[in-house]
Amino acid sequence: MLAARTGIIVTEKLPAQATEERGKVVYAHLRGLLVLAGLPLSTHFNAKYGLDAVLCILIAMCESSRFVTPAIASLARHAEDSPIARVPSPRWFTGLIPAVASGTMLERAGLMFGRSVEMMVERGMIPAQATVAIDMTARPYSGKKRDEIARGGKSKGGTSWFETFATAVIASRPYLPHIGIRPVHMGDAVDKCVKGLLEDCQRFGISIRLLLLDRGFYSAAVMQLATTMCVTFIMPVPMSPPVRRAIAEFKAGTRKAISQYTVNEGTASEYTYTMIIVKKYVTKNGRRVAAYLVFATNMSTRKARHAIDKIPSEYKKRWAIETGYRTINKSRARTKSNSLSARLFLFHFTLTALNVWAMVNFGADTQRTRSGLLERARTEADRRSAAQVRSRGQKDKLWQKYWRNVVTLDAMLDRLRMIADEMLRRTDKGRADLLAQMSAAAV
Repeated sequence: MLAARTGIIVTEKLPAQATEERGKVVYAHLRGLLVLAGLPLSTHFNAKYGLDAVLCILIAMCESSRFVTPAIASLARHAEDSPIARVPSPRWFTGLIPAVASGTMLERAGLMFGRSVEMMVERGMIPAQATVAIDMTARPYSGKKRDEIARGGKSKGGTSWFETFATAVIASRPYLPHIGIRPVHMGDAVDKCVKGLLEDCQRFGISIRLLLLDRGFYSAAVMQLATTMCVTFIMPVPMSPPVRRAIAEFKAGTRKAISQYTVNEGTASEYTYTMIIVKKYVTKNGRRVAAYLVFATNMSTRKARHAIDKIPSEYKKRWAIETGYRTINKSRARTKSNSLSARLFLFHFTLTALNVWAMVNFGADTQRTRSGLLERARTEADRRSAAQVRSRGQKDKLWQKYWRNVVTLDAMLDRLRMIADEMLRRTDKGRADLLAQMSAAAV
């Protein structure tokens, strides 16, 4: 049963104060992680703004995926009824992060994000043998094209310039832990990004059972890299004339479903992988027709023969990272700044916040059930909901089946925003008292 494997139990309905309490824990953890970013805040005793002001702005930016100016304007509107409220100006915030060199910021932001991964490892959220998915996310680039992270691409949304990051996630977990980030600069080779993410996994002690890659990573360099690092991969093969000939040979019976295929034959980058051709039937224009899926893997022929029936379902797990990107874009702090430091920091902070949100939900789900992880309870409402889904010919999604006792991201961001408003309305002593309460809840 998956509930036993993940260590997550569906328990009773959340108490009313669950969102409030977990919001406090998330705020305290985020504040502690933000310290690692080493932002150049004033340490003078009468400094007007400090770390909490930065965190409140970041929360307001993530709440509705805002730019800094409307985020601060929103904070100011909520603080109008307090005579002691102090809200920083956009100019103060936008001048703070770019003051750090991009190389230094990448190192510090990586330290902040890496600590969130270590916290998940310590809490048992990362399996011993993980299924890891790697992909790239590209957002339309706002601002002048002076930044080295601005990459040209196929026109989309009225622009052909994008800021791109490669990320790695644990695809076999419903809460989708992010375990690696790499900025993709203009001219970067794909295998360089994959190598950096795999090295991150090794650094955190994560053993990769299976690596899932999109067809955009299909290259001899990437496949050779994974083989050299002893990582088993699966990726779909782009349709090309040689691949179409291989499918025709399979249909004619002259090529087996599992065979050896060589790319870049006769060159220095030549690589031979195991090609797997899977036949399935799909409905097209009301007719049932045959379709052929072609995968590349570095499994041995014997191992691939035993796993051929599971290959499509295993690769299907990669779609979880696409869902993760929708979540990221929904809660991503945006900027038009030409500063690479600002772009690196804001993306790292967004993924760090998502990791902390998942970690706090995971801890709450498992805290009361450590002695009974083999049991699984579902409420009557859960059973009715599942029956309605099945009656529509659909299947329960993974998180719907096994991760119900959670605070949603929208509810968490809303609660964090309320905490941010409260922090800005308080005096220094009141702010310290509230922070002490939240730190005690996070222990």
